[in-house]
Amino acid sequence: MLQFRNRVISIHPLFGPRSFNENDLRNVVFVTDISPAGSIKLVKQLFQGFNVIEMTASEHDKLAAKVQVAPYLISILANLVNSNTDLKTRSKKILEMMAGISIEQNWNVLLDTIARNPFSMDILKEIEEKIKQLGGELSDSGSDLWLKH
Repeated sequence: MLQFRNRVISIHPLFGPRSFNENDLRNVVFVTDISPAGSIKLVKQLFQGFNVIEMTASEHDKLAAKVQVAPYLISILANLVNSNTDLKTRSKKILEMMAGISIEQNWNVLLDTIARNPFSMDILKEIEEKIKQLGGELSDSGSDLWLKH
């Protein structure tokens, strides 16, 4: 992104058509180290009533890994483990909602978001470590897993 420095106003709206009307989800990231000096004023004018958050390109990528890549990866996992049964439970309903994130998103955009973020592998490794940790705790007889949370 830095090759565009001072040539574009770099923003990343963190809302879509379904979340636009939810005030707490109307966030716009303004990338400071790419955008021309003083362009924050224009962005705040264009996005009056929105939460405009200023950050560097690297901070943006780290944030995007946490708020987009992690949910996408977990959603893909939810799709892979979601059992095909008519029996409904609250937990299964939540799992289906999580799976829905990757079903409803354009698959190419989803994969591109994951593949192009330099911090995606950090998130994937963190998820992998948590799964291994959970597996180890569950395999221990007499585990106090449930007391830790």
